[in-house]
Amino acid sequence: MMNSTTFLIGITAATLLLSGCAQKLPQRQQLHDDAVRRATLADESGARTIQRAQAQQVLAISEQLSVYSPQHLQAGNEQLSKAQNTLSRGKNDQQVKTEALLAFNIYNAGLANKVAVQKRLTPSNEHLAVLRTLYADRAFPSELQAIEGTIPTLIDLHERQRLSDFEQQQRELHQRMTALEIKTVEFQHLHRIKQDLAKTEQLGGAKIAPQSWQVAQETLAQAQALIAATPRALADIQQAAHATDRASQHVAHITAFSTEVLNAKRNEAEATALKVEQWLYQIAITLQHDDIRHLPFDQQIESYRKAIQALQRQR
Repeated sequence: MMNSTTFLIGITAATLLLSGCAQKLPQRQQLHDDAVRRATLADESGARTIQRAQAQQVLAISEQLSVYSPQHLQAGNEQLSKAQNTLSRGKNDQQVKTEALLAFNIYNAGLANKVAVQKRLTPSNEHLAVLRTLYADRAFPSELQAIEGTIPTLIDLHERQRLSDFEQQQRELHQRMTALEIKTVEFQHLHRIKQDLAKTEQLGGAKIAPQSWQVAQETLAQAQALIAATPRALADIQQAAHATDRASQHVAHITAFSTEVLNAKRNEAEATALKVEQWLYQIAITLQHDDIRHLPFDQQIESYRKAIQALQRQR
């Protein structure tokens, strides 16, 4: 399973590819106007303002803005470099403070954006956690990776304040997640059973034992419908899968025995009948019942049934 570090690195790389060079931030003008106002009021040197911006840069990096606000981080870094260059060239201290404060403001805006986007991504992250708990990465790795790869796109949309696009794409992502969740749950509970049914079909089960085959197919369809409707109803799903497994085993046994009967030659038919008779006789021995092998099979079974009921009443 992909660990958190690998996942974050993947998101960071993908997001940086999406953002390319720093785009103009939606609120950059407001951030600039605030920097101008604060620079006028600030009673400190440009060098001191740069130090505060550098401290905010360290915080921004530690808070993983490279993942959650990459455009802000890049724009803040560029603005901080600009302020440092202005200071090194001995420019007006007011200009240095303005540029440094703008860098500071951009980092702050990035931190605020991180909080907001994490909150908006909560449904997606919770659904991703469910998929990882189900080990969807083992059953369908490429599909889960494609879903994880959509997160940087959502982050990019949010950072550019394209919130309607963000919500629309997150809804679409949830549909994909739900589809993968259903697919994964079905794989976990029904994959082996479907393989068993496929083997029975190859042996001619659909034609040789049509009634049993139909029951198995209907039971499978019911289990699939349940999973599609309520993929997290674990107890109900386990019960439905168990019923499907029983139906699958039943049609397999009926197919095997029917095939044996169909393939029996005339001089082997008696041997097949005697085999069934011997199975019934083992019940008689266990029950200490009279030997009634001279009776038809259905009458033998009825006699054994009554004997079992009598034993149960004695308890």
